[in-house]
Amino acid sequence: SSPYRRHNSRERSGSALGVLKAGGREMKIGGSINSEESLIGRTFDIEDDAGVSLDTLLSGIGVGKFHWRLMAICGAGWTADNGWTQSVVMIVPSVQREFGIKDWQIGFLGSGLFLGMAVGSHFWGKWADTTGRRFAFNATLAIAGCFGVAAAISPNFPVLVVMYFIIGTGVGGNLPVDGAMFAEFTPKVERGRLMVLLSVFWSVGGFLVSLFAWILIPRYSCPEHGGCHWHGNLGWRYVVGGFGALNVIVVALRAGLPETPAFLVSQGDLEGARNVLHQMARQNGHQDSLDTKIDNLAVSGPLIVDDDYLDLDEESSYIASIKVLFRGRHMFLTTLLLWGIWFCSTYAYGGFNMFLTK
Repeated sequence: SSPYRRHNSRERSGSALGVLKAGGREMKIGGSINSEESLIGRTFDIEDDAGVSLDTLLSGIGVGKFHWRLMAICGAGWTADNGWTQSVVMIVPSVQREFGIKDWQIGFLGSGLFLGMAVGSHFWGKWADTTGRRFAFNATLAIAGCFGVAAAISPNFPVLVVMYFIIGTGVGGNLPVDGAMFAEFTPKVERGRLMVLLSVFWSVGGFLVSLFAWILIPRYSCPEHGGCHWHGNLGWRYVVGGFGALNVIVVALRAGLPETPAFLVSQGDLEGARNVLHQMARQNGHQDSLDTKIDNLAVSGPLIVDDDYLDLDEESSYIASIKVLFRGRHMFLTTLLLWGIWFCSTYAYGGFNMFLTK
C-alpha cells in the first residue's frame, strides 16, 4: 500500500482545538475556541484514550515564561548573525587603509563570510537533523564568538578573510538551527506569529554593531591621509573583538537549555521528551494540571505534509529528503519561490551593504 493517504482537513475542525489521528487512535484538545485564537496564557483539558501526541501537549502547556526566555536566547543568536554581516560594512574602510588593500580585493572579506555561511548552513543543518539541535545550537554561536575574538588580532588581510570564513560557518549554521530550536518548543497555533516576533532580533544585531562602530572607529582609527599602523587603528579591532566576546557570553547563557522534545521523540526517547515537557510545564505554571497527560506521551505517527501523510521511514536518505521538496506541483512551486526570494533578498542585501559603499 502507498505510504500516502489523503487526510481530510475537515476532520480536524469542530468544537475541539485539534484532533490528531495516528495509528488508528484519536486524541483531542478539549475546548470550544477557534484554532486561530491565541494560546498565550491559556490551558486546555486534554482528552486521551491511548496516548497523547507531542503537539497536543505543547498546546496544553501554552506559551509562557519558558518560551519568553527561549525567545531571548534564540533572538540573541539571530542578533549575532546579522551583527557579523553588518560588521563587514563597518570595518572595511579601516581595514583597507591598514593593510593597503585595493578596492577589487576588499570584497573578499564579505565573500569569505557568505561562503562560510553557505558551508555552515548545509553542514550544521544536517548535523542538527541527525544528532540533535542542542549541540549545534551552542557550537555554532561559540565558533562565531571565538573566531570573532581571533579575527580582532589578525596580522594581515588573508588571515582576516579566513577568520571571517570560519565565523561564517558558525553564523550560517546558527540561523536555521536557532529557528528550528525555537519552533519545536512552541505550540503549532502560535508558531507563526512567534517566529515573526523572533525575526525582530535580526535588526537589533545590525543596530548594535553600527552603534559600536560609531562610538569606537572614529576615535581609534588612522587619519585619512598619511601612513596607517595597527597601533593607531584599533577601532575596527575593538568592534570585532567586542562583538565576538558578546557572542561567547550568549553561549554561556544558553547553558541548561534542553534538547527539543520533537527531536527526542523522533529518536524514540520518549522518557527524555517527557522530562523536557515537565520542565516546560513547570516553568509555565501548568505542571499540576498536565503531569498525568505528559506521562501518557506517545509517538504521534506519520508526518502530515500538505494534507498527505508522509512515511518518514521510507524517506530516510538525504537524497530522498531533497526530492520531497519537489514532489507535486504545490511543493515544486513553493520550493522554487522560497529559493528565489532568499536569493534575491540576500543578493540585494549583500550588494547594498558591502559594495554600494565602495
